[in-house]
Order: sequence, then structure tokens, then C-alpha cells
Amino acid sequence: LVDGTGAAPRQGVTVTVRGGRIASIVEQAPQPTSGVRQIDLGGRFLLPGLIDAHSHIEYAVYAGFGDGLPFVPWIGMHVQRKEALDLDDMVAIATVGAHECLRSGITTIGDCSFSGAAATAAAATGLRAIVYLELFGFWSRAAVWQRIEAVRNGLGVRMILCVGKHLRVSEELLDADDAA
Repeated sequence: LVDGTGAAPRQGVTVTVRGGRIASIVEQAPQPTSGVRQIDLGGRFLLPGLIDAHSHIEYAVYAGFGDGLPFVPWIGMHVQRKEALDLDDMVAIATVGAHECLRSGITTIGDCSFSGAAATAAAATGLRAIVYLELFGFWSRAAVWQRIEAVRNGLGVRMILCVGKHLRVSEELLDADDAA
């Protein structure tokens, strides 16, 4: 067991999981218990879940798209591509990205999302997430708040608005007077 504290790996421990969370770690062999699934991880390492503090799971299938382009032409192509997809497509792609995270040991993400689909995918797959909703360009206040409402209702993730350094949103756009 590697516990993330910097201590040497521990061998011969029993880890009990209840409700998807570690309930106990003890220095003894497991006792056979009826109805309890036991997994022998001898010869393997058990690690804490990894955290990806800057992900884009909504773009999981875009590897290599626009490689080598400067940012402004790349983001223009990217926005056009996103406009060709509907929200169900974006959720499907983000779900692929969420599963890729979980398969590789990432259990928590800080995700920058164009549509908010990352929030839906994270909630559906059990991936822990803080989702940053990207605001590109000078959209109307109503459009910004509509996007926020579309992804924050009933989701078990935190969502934060973010504005990239390359594209700006006017102060008027983010005026709290029109907040939902």
C-alpha cells in the first residue's frame, strides 16, 4: 500500500472499502466473510486516486487536431467544430474522457468545459470534478446565464466560470445584476 504520505510502501495490509470509500486499513490478513468480495492484490501497488487539475474531457476524441497551429487560428477552428455538435454529442465525448481518466487512475479533475458537458459526464461516471465553464467571446448576458443554468441544475460537481487569457469577456457581460 502506498498511502501518499511519503512513507515506505506497506505490505500485508487489508484495505476495507464501503460505499466506494476506504473504511479501514489494518496490518493483518483478511478474515473470510460471507457476502464480502475479497481481492488479492499481492505483488501489486494500491495508490490514492490521482488528480488532474487541468483537463478537457469534453475534447477526449480530438487528439492531434490542429497540432502546430498558433492559438488564434486553432481556437477559431475549435469553436467552429464545437458549434457543429449538439449537447448530447458533447456529453458522449466527455463521457469517453471521464472513463479514460478513471481507467488511468485519475479520480478527481479540474476540468475546463466549453458546454458544461464535463459536469454531466463526471456526475454520471462517478468522477469527482470541479468544472470551469469557459466563456469565449462577447456573448450576451442571457446566453452566459443560460449556459450556467443548463449545467448546474442537479449536478453533484462544483462549477466555476473562467475566462482565458487569450479571449476576453466584457465586464458588462458578467454584471451580477442579471444573475439567475
